[in-house]
Amino acid sequence: TAPLIIVIPSRSPSPELSGALRIAHNLDVYHKLDVEIVGDEEASERLRDGTLGAGNLVVFSVGPLSGFAKNLLAQETTPFTVRGKELILRGKHLDTPSTAALFLHPHPSHSNSLALFIHGTDQEGFERALRLFPIRTGVTVPDWIVIGPRADEQGSGGVEGTG
Repeated sequence: TAPLIIVIPSRSPSPELSGALRIAHNLDVYHKLDVEIVGDEEASERLRDGTLGAGNLVVFSVGPLSGFAKNLLAQETTPFTVRGKELILRGKHLDTPSTAALFLHPHPSHSNSLALFIHGTDQEGFERALRLFPIRTGVTVPDWIVIGPRADEQGSGGVEGTG
């Protein structure tokens, strides 16, 4: 009913912008879905003034979490939380180099929509996370997944956890 909104820390050239453009392109080519890419500050402002929209969100982060991501996770509605700028899953710090996490979170203002977080502890982890973005429809995926560098050699054997 509304465009998918990808939230990136900044619209300046970055790994997050590159990833957002690739996903937006794939969603257009394969599904003709509309995607809007917005910066962290704009997303926060839209949330404050009620204009964020009802579309599903995808929140990108590499390394420290941005303000928008931290504000959503402060609601503590999933097993993922944030302490400082660090992502934590049930007390376990997700700070190992080249680690990636994807997880669903309730949309901050529309109960019928969701937010998908795509987080990498560094650029290598972020690229690993982008490969897990579900482009195909009808594929069963978990609510959350954490993978590390072993996934490059071992495939699903590199999954550190799902739920």
